[in-house]
Amino acid sequence: MTTATIENFVLQNWPRLQKFRIDFLSKLLLWEIIVSKAVALSFFATNINLGRWMIAAAAIAAPRHTAFGILGISGMSVVSDLLSKNDTLKNTGMFTLNGWFLGLAIASFYPANELAFVLLMGLSFVAGMSIIVLDRFLRNWDLPQLVLAYVIAIWTIQLLSMYNPMLSLAIAPSTELAIQNPALTIMLGSAKGFGQIFFQNNVAFSVVIFAILAKFRVMPVWALIAAPISATSLAYLVAGNHWAVTSGLTSFSAILLVAAFQAKFVSPTWTQLGVVVVFSGLFELIALQLAVKFNIFALSAAYVGVIWIVKLLTETTRPVKKETSISMPW
Repeated sequence: MTTATIENFVLQNWPRLQKFRIDFLSKLLLWEIIVSKAVALSFFATNINLGRWMIAAAAIAAPRHTAFGILGISGMSVVSDLLSKNDTLKNTGMFTLNGWFLGLAIASFYPANELAFVLLMGLSFVAGMSIIVLDRFLRNWDLPQLVLAYVIAIWTIQLLSMYNPMLSLAIAPSTELAIQNPALTIMLGSAKGFGQIFFQNNVAFSVVIFAILAKFRVMPVWALIAAPISATSLAYLVAGNHWAVTSGLTSFSAILLVAAFQAKFVSPTWTQLGVVVVFSGLFELIALQLAVKFNIFALSAAYVGVIWIVKLLTETTRPVKKETSISMPW
């Protein structure tokens, strides 16, 4: 008896098993689409294949981070159903997008153990509630919340850790050795910005992300090169061999800002875009300094601030017809 014969016999005699298999595969496919779309939203895109390529690259370079990111997406999907009846808000992808970054952050700052899993599930509720509150608050200024909810969730656990040492972050962000060659420092810092979007300080992974973004034309290749270099260059002139410059933290906001512009999520003039891109690295340095005073991490706060600056500049300088290829009322 062949395997196919056995399978046909089972399905003919137990139709419920066939229905279960179809239902299971349908739900699995839907879950995979939700995960892939959440990752694609990191770059203001809805291309599921882009998300799949990103997940595959991340799984090879950082399997633990990827696993926690996917867990975060799954957890936030459940949380969104529990906390919100607003289908419009849930359909924006805000819950799953923040779940992805929340998982990446937990994997970066905690070892893979029971505590990390419990924190991820618990902070999913904090991030979920933050999304609902931010949606009501920021809509008055027409400002997007982006990934601010996961930032608030991580800040919450960092502040709580002052009263309960067990919650203290076990893995601190890595620092960088100073590189004496300015050109090499700027080039490496610019390249690493692509990896830092996913909490990875890895040149090889950054090159892969660059290639994927170029393949799916998320933004022009010249912009992929010029944006991080311009931001890193000014940051280097101001801060020199600061670890944030050499690790790529001063360039990832510029990359995401150009992605937002390419997706027509923001509509500044070319001059406004160029100025904010160049100064985005300085905004990151300022955010890092402010975060130290409160004993927290800057995370993506500067990136959110950069998008807000562009939004406010656009609103105050000229009327802009709001059109976007992504139906997201951020």
